[in-house]
Amino acid sequence: MSCSNKTALSCSNKTAVSGSEKTAVSGSNETAVSGSEKTALSCSAFSRLNSISADAARELFLGCCHCERWATEMTNLRPFESEQSLYEAAEKSWAGSSELERLEAFLGHPQIGDMEALRNKYAASATREQGQISAADEQTLIDLADLNRRYLAQHGFIFIVCATGKSAQEMLLLLKDRIGNTRQQELDNAAREQGAITRLRLGNLLAS
Repeated sequence: MSCSNKTALSCSNKTAVSGSEKTAVSGSNETAVSGSEKTALSCSAFSRLNSISADAARELFLGCCHCERWATEMTNLRPFESEQSLYEAAEKSWAGSSELERLEAFLGHPQIGDMEALRNKYAASATREQGQISAADEQTLIDLADLNRRYLAQHGFIFIVCATGKSAQEMLLLLKDRIGNTRQQELDNAAREQGAITRLRLGNLLAS
């Protein structure tokens, strides 16, 4: 029996829990989902990833890391025995990436340099008490956009960071801390950040 079939059978045998045992998910737009429901969703997506066509799987993997070699290798490694084995394979495959493959993956990210995009990104998370973006916040965004352009000119690729949950000020501090590094140091730093981004995206894929 294939791994995908065993996974599907395992998922179907999960025991449901009552609504009172639902786990709250942070974020006002998130829906509370029970532990068994989350497991079922994850298993279903995992089984589907193992069983879909190679072309479809490759496109999904490219959405997690925009590197053709990595996405093709991950596609060919299917079926995965478990989600953990998927994560481990992704990490191992990415660890063997060349400089050109790293740069290819970096090109899959938008540059943080568009002022309007920055305003929209950070204004959306402002609380009612904070009101509109202050002059200081506006200056932070200006500095962030300017340093991103300088980083690109200096290193030849955009600033890569796993930005989930980070404020504009935190992003600016990270950029200031890294902009003075050598190109090789930043290739390595960016590759580590790409690995973290890829793992998050794989997790989101399995939860879809």
